[in-house]
Amino acid sequence: MEPFLLYLLKSGSCLAVFYICFKLLLSGDTFFRFNRWILLVGTAVCLALPFCRISTTQPSPLSAPVNRLETLWLDEPAESGLPASEAEPVETQGWDWSVVVGGLYLTGCCVSLLLTLLSFYRMKRLAKGGRRIRSAHGTLVILPYAIAPFSWGRSIFLSEEDYREHPDEILAHEREHLRCHHSADLLYMEAVCLLQWFNPAAWLLKRELRDVHEYEADEGVLNQGIDATQYQLLLVKKAVGSRLYSLANSFNHSKLKKRITMMLKRRSNKWGRLKLALLIPVGLAALSAFARPETKVVSPPAETTNWVPTPSSDKGTALPQDDKERYTIYLSFTKTGDDGREKLDGVNLTGVEDFFVNMVKKQLAEGRFAKATKVIICPNTPQVPQEMMQQVKALFDAENIPCEIATAQGYDKDGNKLPPPPPPPIVKKD
Repeated sequence: MEPFLLYLLKSGSCLAVFYICFKLLLSGDTFFRFNRWILLVGTAVCLALPFCRISTTQPSPLSAPVNRLETLWLDEPAESGLPASEAEPVETQGWDWSVVVGGLYLTGCCVSLLLTLLSFYRMKRLAKGGRRIRSAHGTLVILPYAIAPFSWGRSIFLSEEDYREHPDEILAHEREHLRCHHSADLLYMEAVCLLQWFNPAAWLLKRELRDVHEYEADEGVLNQGIDATQYQLLLVKKAVGSRLYSLANSFNHSKLKKRITMMLKRRSNKWGRLKLALLIPVGLAALSAFARPETKVVSPPAETTNWVPTPSSDKGTALPQDDKERYTIYLSFTKTGDDGREKLDGVNLTGVEDFFVNMVKKQLAEGRFAKATKVIICPNTPQVPQEMMQQVKALFDAENIPCEIATAQGYDKDGNKLPPPPPPPIVKKD
């Protein structure tokens, strides 16, 4: 649940920033169709941005707090530089906050979905209770009582009085909504609001889209030759009543003053669309915030013994210290060089018991022993488990690479440590 809640937080932040930018840059322009697509595409980009993860070598000032938040929420062991297989599980104490927050979120989703379904139900009931007239432009539902005209899908709802007295203006307006498929836009924004019901920016963006729909429909009505003054007076007359259908496009939209202002406003300069370019740095900043610095597991140098050749620093592999007992084995092997001669090589491995098999598998997959002609497994002490060394030997046997297990050097057959050999005698010269 934590990754989904983190996604909601990231996408919600993007929606909030996008709303502020749209309100400051584009909401006052008369590019109604352009603004409509900006709102639709912009919200989709905001929901997709958290999935766009890029890798950087150094954390940026924007990504550092986001990465710390991810580490806190998700308990990601990779951020600490430890291998995932060796990370200790984090024990949670007390109540699980993600379950509580997730439960509250799902409850809000259910309430929002219930209100949406209620709006659908009301419109279906209205459609059954009115007189229906079908035409090429859609279905006209005429109701015997007073109701604010609105449209949804391919249907237009209005009262008998409006149909008798103002059919041209009202039907022209609602048919513009049908022609532009505004219902599909509202259905999409309703889904966004269901996902982000707790985020005021989602609801404000939906309101902005409704406003743009009304401006676009009003512009379409005036382009048909209907008198602007008569149409505006009709809007004032119909600016009463309540709108009970959250999914519908209502004729008497609440922002009447702004609608009339937009009708009288001088057309915006076409170069004003270039203001959209100012959103590009905002998007890049969001990508930078969600970027993740590359992390590498740094291994301490391998332990060496006094009885085997010391491998170079790039051949040693070790695990960080932990509470488990650690062992060391040396894989000494001969291989055929590029000149055709036999060469001696080796790999020093230090770690807990279940580390060696996986590491040897990795070394085999990477071709470390591709030219090996014989491998000798040399433990540093008799305490190295024989079963583990047999598993390592089985890996080489499966690759048809001859392999032997040697005894720990400096110990007898019973595992007792032998005393160091005496120093060589000093030969005096005459």
